[in-house]
Amino acid sequence: MGKINPDAFKTKSLGTINEYLKSLNSSVRRKSILKMSGNRKKDVFERQFLTELVLIESEFVLKKKSKKYIVSRGKSDRRKFREGNCYPNSVKMISKGYDYVEGYVSRKSDGIIFGHAWNVNSNGDHIDFTLKDPENYDYFGVIIPEKVVWDVGVKNGHVWYSVLPFVDDEFNYKGD
Repeated sequence: MGKINPDAFKTKSLGTINEYLKSLNSSVRRKSILKMSGNRKKDVFERQFLTELVLIESEFVLKKKSKKYIVSRGKSDRRKFREGNCYPNSVKMISKGYDYVEGYVSRKSDGIIFGHAWNVNSNGDHIDFTLKDPENYDYFGVIIPEKVVWDVGVKNGHVWYSVLPFVDDEFNYKGD
């Protein structure tokens, strides 16, 4: 059970996949997140698989610290800030004076949940530069200190993806 092969689960239900992923060691899940997040060409199934890994590995921190936020749409160049790239998009905005927020969103129309990152400005306004219709989602997350975002990215080989799976509830890096 040391290596995850998403292709082996393409015919399984989401519940079966979730059960299997929860049974794995946390270290194996984090290594899989790193490996899969570094792969730019992910099909729909692989993206869903990766989302499940992130949500499972982030669950402890989110249950303990997350809050619900009202988020508005940020003005961004959609050619540079593509949907599906919320983590690197949100990291880019740190250099423009925004804080980084990570958690999950729930689509209001059907309850579909996925891991997500967005930003907050100095006035406390939460802004999503990635999703074009934030009014159609409920946002839950935690503001992560800038230093933690950079430290996790560097420690993870400059992979700018989800931070929460790699920190504890005090934002200390969970090394393996």
